Amino acid sequence: MRAQRESLGLTLLDAHHETHVPRDYLASLEEGRLDDLPATTYTAGFLNTYCQVLGLPSEPYVTALRACRATAAPERGFLTRTANNPDARPAWLSDAITWGAVCGVLLLAWIAYSVVVSPFAETTRERVDAGTIEIAPPARFEVE
Repeated sequence: MRAQRESLGLTLLDAHHETHVPRDYLASLEEGRLDDLPATTYTAGFLNTYCQVLGLPSEPYVTALRACRATAAPERGFLTRTANNPDARPAWLSDAITWGAVCGVLLLAWIAYSVVVSPFAETTRERVDAGTIEIAPPARFEVE
């Protein structure tokens, strides 16, 4: 891909402006550094776009990418069990445990509020209950 880009007279910055793919990713694609690239789906899209700009067929590159990524490390799927590790937990289990903990904390906070704070809160009254006070009228002052 680098040879094709250079034969077209494009720099890496020009390719970045054409494809809107980050320059670091383009350099990683050209050098074959798959560990520096994002998930396979994104990288396949970047490859597709870059191959279109370079005038190359994208299918062989995307196929090779998927094959390399599949043999390097399987991406996290629904289950993490493999033939090498049959006792592994399902991938969704850690998410379920996290959400259970969050819900438990919220439930405890609601119970604590209901038991501790709510009974001591002032109740609102609809009317003001004003009592009556007996006041003696002042004596008249006479000026001498």
